[in-house]
Amino acid sequence: MEVIRSDDMKYNIKMGLGIRYLFFGMSLYFLGVIVFLALEGEGIAIFSLVLVLMFILSIAVVAYYKLEDDHIYMRVSFFYKRIKYDDIVEVRKQKRTKKSTFALSSDRIVIKLGNRKFISEYDISPKDIEEVFDELKRRCRNLKKED
Repeated sequence: MEVIRSDDMKYNIKMGLGIRYLFFGMSLYFLGVIVFLALEGEGIAIFSLVLVLMFILSIAVVAYYKLEDDHIYMRVSFFYKRIKYDDIVEVRKQKRTKKSTFALSSDRIVIKLGNRKFISEYDISPKDIEEVFDELKRRCRNLKKED
């Protein structure tokens, strides 16, 4: 999918190969269990597993970042977060961190927020990492000066 250009810029998420295999394997597993339960006549269990399967697939399908006028909007399935550019104090590229947040690949941009006690960093993994990185550096006015 291509980048959508408008006043707001929307970027698709980059999904790592391991995550793709995980989603594919889990989807096949749950489809197999659903078929088995259908043969056994277990309606409630089938309904529950269909919901789980829909959630897994929604992570792969509904995942994007949107650079809006005054904030970045991050969405993965039902989870979303808005971060105002004025709250961002550091933006850096990084590979392989142990946390996930809104990144589904090891190629990440780390967004560090100032004056936060609970969650002070978010990771994102857009397909066009260079363009998003440059655009974030341009839009965030409160970035710490590099030494």
